[in-house]
Amino acid sequence: MSHGMPAGTSISTAWRIATLTDNTANTLVHASTAWPLASTASVSLEFTSKRGNNVLAGRFTIVMDTATGAIRADLVDTAATGVTFAVAVNGVSLELRYTTTATGVGATMSFRETSRVVF
Repeated sequence: MSHGMPAGTSISTAWRIATLTDNTANTLVHASTAWPLASTASVSLEFTSKRGNNVLAGRFTIVMDTATGAIRADLVDTAATGVTFAVAVNGVSLELRYTTTATGVGATMSFRETSRVVF
């Protein structure tokens, strides 16, 4: 059991907003985008990010075991946003992280967790 959720539980969270700072490398997206490696099998997120006039939207599927994780992205954009995403282990958690290029403008990201499977 993890976070009070029975094994195999699937959840959907409310929409959250994160500010992605300009010219930043390997930074945690939001406090809610870190999951315990020991008890989480997978997470799905949907999101829309806007930077200047450019929009990036999509879905992340994140899988993990007790030591590592991987991410798959299904993305569409209006033009290059200069924002990339990855997952990284930090202690006992797997975190969704971002990197932004230097454009002089940060980005805003609206996202929600559409499912989480725990074990």
